[in-house]
Amino acid sequence: MNYLLLSPLPYKKYPFGDWLEDKLLNDNKIIVFYKKKNLNHIPQSIMNRDNITIEFIDDWTCDNLLKKSVKYCSEYEIARVISYSEKDVITAALIREKFNIKGQTIDEAKRFRDKYVMKSFMKKNKLEVPKFSIANSSSELLKEIQNFSFPIVIKPTDGSGSKGVEKIENIDKLKKNKLKFPILVEEYINSDVYFIDGYVLNGELKLLDISKYIGDCMKYKDGGNTSGYNISTSNAHYDVLKNKAIDIIRVMIGQESLPFHLEVFYNGSKFYICEIACRVGGGKTLENVYRKYKINLYQEFLNHEIGIDTKKIENSNKLTGQIMISPKKGKLVSIPEKPEIEGIFSYEVYGKKGMYYNGGLSSVHALLSMSIEGEDEDELIKKLNYINNYYENKIIYEK
Repeated sequence: MNYLLLSPLPYKKYPFGDWLEDKLLNDNKIIVFYKKKNLNHIPQSIMNRDNITIEFIDDWTCDNLLKKSVKYCSEYEIARVISYSEKDVITAALIREKFNIKGQTIDEAKRFRDKYVMKSFMKKNKLEVPKFSIANSSSELLKEIQNFSFPIVIKPTDGSGSKGVEKIENIDKLKKNKLKFPILVEEYINSDVYFIDGYVLNGELKLLDISKYIGDCMKYKDGGNTSGYNISTSNAHYDVLKNKAIDIIRVMIGQESLPFHLEVFYNGSKFYICEIACRVGGGKTLENVYRKYKINLYQEFLNHEIGIDTKKIENSNKLTGQIMISPKKGKLVSIPEKPEIEGIFSYEVYGKKGMYYNGGLSSVHALLSMSIEGEDEDELIKKLNYINNYYENKIIYEK
């Protein structure tokens, strides 16, 4: 059988050739659309394989990917179209529709990529969402906010990584924002925020990992860092969050097979859904899930899609945490070595000395990121706070 894979990430992050050994592929053929700018990341041995065809694409847009797909979908009988980037969810669905390929439909894809469609579908199915509305122009926005009390939250309907999300305290602040329509308007929920990652296989929940933000995912807007940690199964909120997540998955994913990233508000009594994505969570989620369960969510999803048996999930019973150190404003002069603290198992530096930064662009835009593990929640919180303060005091900028 033949499969089409949309792969925009560098090979180091998504080494599809390493995962798909010849003995696993058998007579299957994989056609990979790959971002041309990442060309140097692919080993030559992978490009020389007979059962993997790689099309290097410079213009990674929906329209161009659709055009490129015509050649391969006409020449080969494509059994599945596989995507793992949030931005390619709609593109993959359009290719499926055009060539009558099984998998997530356009309507199903929009429930994950259009936040107004998402919230409307959730509300229709009696899931708990904040009060919301949509505005397609400035005049509509001014009319819609009359139905809300300040503060409110506005966000692009197709955003990700908290980009474009703003907490609006009053009408004057609203008028100062440069807005791109359509915009989703929501009531502001003052609550703890949890992120829940996992994997659904043919409608069955195979993995569920629940974490809590320290603060929230919008701290980067005020120069803060984004961090979070696993809650234990003995946490008083764990069972409530697990059961709510199962209800949401049943509605949003049904009998499909997908990884997911879910964010929710919960203060011990009131529960609301922030949003859900059919992808692996950002930041260090991939590394943390692997550390804890010995499973790579990208690899498992790819294996399932092409008919390779999925792995048995293990559980180390340790808890993990992550932190993204956001850039501040100024020229980056120096980043210190990583702190000497027990439990760090993944550490990546992205910041470049001499580069000028204008603050964080999203919740996962970072100078560096780090994963840690610990025996309990208190240990993780102490470590994350220590790491946060360490870099706050030691990263040097030049104004």
